[in-house]
Amino acid sequence: MQKVSTWRPAVEIRQTEDAYKVKVQIPGVKKDDIELEIDNDFMTITAEIEEEKEEKEEKEKNSKFHTCEFRYGKYKRTISFDQPIKAEDASAYYKNGVLSITLPKQKLEKYKAKKIEIRDAKG
Repeated sequence: MQKVSTWRPAVEIRQTEDAYKVKVQIPGVKKDDIELEIDNDFMTITAEIEEEKEEKEEKEKNSKFHTCEFRYGKYKRTISFDQPIKAEDASAYYKNGVLSITLPKQKLEKYKAKKIEIRDAKG
């Protein structure tokens, strides 16, 4: 049985008037193996789960898995939002395998429509 190295954690995104609240389930990932990047109205989450040393040693002894449902490898996901994010005010914490992220929205300025006068061309 071959092990699959692709994994896709569950994501929950909630929106309030002022912010986006994102939760990502990534149990088994160390906090230091998670990267979070915000660029305007995009957020990219990167994480990696590596095999334990014991499991690598077992592989070397030509052992085979009977059943393996663990996920290993790199995870990368980019999420887009419908409003730009205030990256400098964003926050995140990791507890019990859940990454919780708060992304405050930038205030969008409201513009009034303006009529432009059309003049005759000179010349």
